[in-house]
Amino acid sequence: MFRGIFKADSWLWKPFGWLADLLVLSGLWLLCSIPVVTLGGATAALYDAVVHDFRRHESDYLYRFFTTFKAEWKHGILPTLFWGGLLTLLILGYRWFTGHASGDAAVMAAWALLVVLCVPTGTACWVFPALSRFELGFGPLCVNSIRLGLGHLPGTLAMALATGACVWLTPRLFFLPLLILPALLVLFWSLFIEPVFKKYEEKDSSAETQAP
Repeated sequence: MFRGIFKADSWLWKPFGWLADLLVLSGLWLLCSIPVVTLGGATAALYDAVVHDFRRHESDYLYRFFTTFKAEWKHGILPTLFWGGLLTLLILGYRWFTGHASGDAAVMAAWALLVVLCVPTGTACWVFPALSRFELGFGPLCVNSIRLGLGHLPGTLAMALATGACVWLTPRLFFLPLLILPALLVLFWSLFIEPVFKKYEEKDSSAETQAP
């Protein structure tokens, strides 16, 4: 009984293994995101590695991270600039409005704008997971991400709120959450994204099987 406790795959040590994987993958994401324009490729690689590690329980997640990053970092530059720029403008506009607004009506309008801001934020959460899984150019990638975001709005809003909470929390804790939150966040995204991706992958595989 006690001998099994000291095995690497025992219930006692598994949480430490998961924590180590979260730390390693989050650290790799940070390193690969340093040039900023590579943030999209790094996020695609992180999502792919996290899915294969935590959801599919595969041991080659580090290989998948580097393979996906190498394949997608160039393709991720334009989406990174587009969605990063769009969200930055929206956030700056929201902060300007709330800074100059006054009265109850202005407060209600600020809350309404915050809810509206969640939609593009959540939609952006679909972009880089889709980049990691499907071969799409910039236009189709953005269009399909918007369709997925609007078509699965509850999950999109949940991802937006989680992402916003991580962004808000990180500087307030001296950026220490960056050691673990990136991998943990995309693992949360996968709860909503993977069931959708699975449907599309099943359709593609059935179409290939039926093709003459």
